[in-house]
Amino acid sequence: MPVEISFLDHEVGLLLTCTGRVNGSELLESNHNLLKLPVQTCKYVLVQFQESAALVASADEIRQVAELDKLVATCNPNVVIAVVAPTDATFGLARMWSVFADEIGWRTMVFRRRPDAEQWINGVTGINFTFA
Repeated sequence: MPVEISFLDHEVGLLLTCTGRVNGSELLESNHNLLKLPVQTCKYVLVQFQESAALVASADEIRQVAELDKLVATCNPNVVIAVVAPTDATFGLARMWSVFADEIGWRTMVFRRRPDAEQWINGVTGINFTFA
């Protein structure tokens, strides 16, 4: 599956790992899957697009993902979300999502490198997560 979901730090964090070609419907499916998980205790979400991942989605699909995120936010309105998007195209689409998601109230940021995202999460939350 192009989007794999796993818990980090004893279910305090979520890692979404995107590999291969990821399209808009697969992002929507992963959000539907999040609604089935116990995400209420999560403090952060780290979305990691691997260097080899290609995000192929329209602006409308990205907007739909952000709309579905509003439902996810009802389970956890205070989560911090960092997206690691190393390629230009993925970075641009992730930034588009962050603009659409602004009205949710989550603190979001898009990065090129995972260590920068981890540092930001630790700084914003004030907790030193291990990201193991």
